[in-house]
Amino acid sequence: MTELQKNIYIYLKEIDEICRKHGIEYYLAGGTLIGAIRHEGFLPWDDDADILMTRNNWEKFIRVYQEGGFPENRVLEGTEINTDYPNVFGRYVDTTKTAIHSNQLTDDEPAGMIVDVFAMDPVPSDPALQQRYLEDMALYSDLVNPNGQYSIRYEKNEKRYHTCRFLMKLGMKNAVLRYLQKRMFSYKEEECEYYALRWAGFGFFSRKEMYGKPKTARFVDTELMIPAHPEEYLTWHYGLDWALVPPHDERMSHDAVYDMDTDYKTMRKHFSKYVNRDKLRQANLDRKELRMKHVEEIHGKLDGDMELDKVMVLEEQKALLSSQKVDVRELLEQKQYLQLMKVFDSYITFATSRLMIGRKDFDGAFRYYKPIFSDIGIDNFEAIISAMTHTEGISRVPRFLEVFRINGGMMTKILQEMDDLAGEIHELYDLFWQGAFDSVRKRVEELLDRYPENQSLLRLEIQTLLNLKDETLYPLLQKWIRKARSLYPEDGELEKYEGDLAICEGNLLQGLLLYYRASGHSINGMIALDIRNYLRNHIRETVKALEVPGVLEMADMEGFLNYICERGENHPNLMAVKYRLLARKAESLEDYVLLDSKMEQSTWSQTEEYETFRDRIFEKNSMNEDDRKARHLFKKAEKQDALEEYVGSLQERYGELSQTEHKLLGDAYVELHWIDKGFSEYHKVKNETTDPYLQVEIQYIFDRELDKIKSDFKLKRYPESVLIHGLEKRFGQMEDYDIILNSMKQV
Repeated sequence: MTELQKNIYIYLKEIDEICRKHGIEYYLAGGTLIGAIRHEGFLPWDDDADILMTRNNWEKFIRVYQEGGFPENRVLEGTEINTDYPNVFGRYVDTTKTAIHSNQLTDDEPAGMIVDVFAMDPVPSDPALQQRYLEDMALYSDLVNPNGQYSIRYEKNEKRYHTCRFLMKLGMKNAVLRYLQKRMFSYKEEECEYYALRWAGFGFFSRKEMYGKPKTARFVDTELMIPAHPEEYLTWHYGLDWALVPPHDERMSHDAVYDMDTDYKTMRKHFSKYVNRDKLRQANLDRKELRMKHVEEIHGKLDGDMELDKVMVLEEQKALLSSQKVDVRELLEQKQYLQLMKVFDSYITFATSRLMIGRKDFDGAFRYYKPIFSDIGIDNFEAIISAMTHTEGISRVPRFLEVFRINGGMMTKILQEMDDLAGEIHELYDLFWQGAFDSVRKRVEELLDRYPENQSLLRLEIQTLLNLKDETLYPLLQKWIRKARSLYPEDGELEKYEGDLAICEGNLLQGLLLYYRASGHSINGMIALDIRNYLRNHIRETVKALEVPGVLEMADMEGFLNYICERGENHPNLMAVKYRLLARKAESLEDYVLLDSKMEQSTWSQTEEYETFRDRIFEKNSMNEDDRKARHLFKKAEKQDALEEYVGSLQERYGELSQTEHKLLGDAYVELHWIDKGFSEYHKVKNETTDPYLQVEIQYIFDRELDKIKSDFKLKRYPESVLIHGLEKRFGQMEDYDIILNSMKQV
């Protein structure tokens, strides 16, 4: 966990304790729930936490706070508590720290570290009333938050906003807000089938039964509350792709200033003299009013830009089809779905992007409600939808077809068939997550008779058979796996399932190898979690499997061992077998030096077994007993955080040191960040030693440092002057330093 996440984790546990004590139910939500289900903790890049409460539970939570039931230095914020609070959702705040978000620069509300608490309001199933709620929530958000712009994305509320702002200027703020609150928050729980998320970033309306009585999920080292049907919730919220780890450019974070050591009041006091908050607040209000008046022109400009991009993409696609003489209908008839996905890759990426069809999030809301369809011709579109439905593109099919219809497209027989199939597969996944394996298997096999190449159906059939845990079904599993892998040889999920079957049949090593290969072909976080859980719970069996001689014959043995150790949480027994195998494969002195370096940097280096094993490596390379003892003394000082005392003891007898001790003194200096002193020792050893092991060690250190600095130059990680200074501290005393410097500058 990051330092930020460590603090947020504390708050989540505090909230959980408060809720359990007072009979309040909550649910982890959004990315926090994905983290719980897919990673058993935070998403690695996450910088916040979200929880949901029904309106009744939110009101209970407020009462507990007002009655003094919160820990010291914790504040609860919400419009029910403070009408000047500039958000429609609540926040649990640690006032001893700082997390000032960009929209908090103009107010005086608590801006410490937070957990967002979203209330869910019961609403009727009537679409007209849901639309009214959405418009009222957007207006309400615009009125309480001067920095946000909500109604603009829906092209609503222009006249109402100006009227309400006028009334608020006359001193009627509370009356205006109460009027909107009554319209939104007066529906009765028992009379409604839906919840509305109290957030104007996007109009989320969900069926109540998805939440139900909370169950719990592991989160780091505790259990936190989640919806009764978490997979159904995540699929509704994010689509069937929720289990996939997104690329770096789609990992969301927040604009904020964080300080874990300073309270927000002190931080605000420092920056307030540089910010005219009244002026900034008024500028935000003026900007919102201006954009409200000209929203059609603003959106028209966005539409025009996208129409131009659309023409360019369509022309490029047309040219590609012509140049490669692609017969789309023939590919479709031959069921060459992967080839069709490849041919239309650029078009699909563009036509289903946030810029074209929106997303259910803050930035994608406007385009979601006003999508643009990129018309590629009905024959091509049928081929594209068919290919997407039968491959990993299936999650985007329902929305793509919805946009097609919104823009006047007429559903053909093929399109309707694919729409129905995608919908049924979606429902089958819901049944699978509920554990109805027999029902899923029966329907999947019926569908496979009609669609034998469908990737999702093949995966579901194999997953279901595995979950039935019936040995008599193993031959049938083998059949389906062979068929699926012949059609989709690069499908990491299928490789993982093949590994599951191998392990079930008693061939653990083959299963582990398949897991390793699957990792290179899949970004499914649930599969990665499943593998990690297996290895965490089967250390002994895994170690035994790795001792099989055949592992040494693997071309990528080290990569495989690193993968197993990492997912086995670097258990000492796994690390030990890894280094034993690497030592057996080592052939040269350079191999042993590199192995020693890797061992030193591993968690295994803290064990007694490491010391014994390292001694054997040194003996094998003819290292004398004094040098081995010297190395053990250095490691002992390093373990005990006593390097300064160790350095002092060596300095006292500096002229009496062996070449090995000079090298170790250099290591100690470097560990203590005395880089120039450390490399001075390394250069001394390089120039004077005749010990082959030391010669290779020093050369390895030099090569490693030069490669690192070269990479820093190439990627421009630091200013050139800083890099040159670091280079000089390490290699400035070498005769060929100018040559090294010039080679770096030419990178």
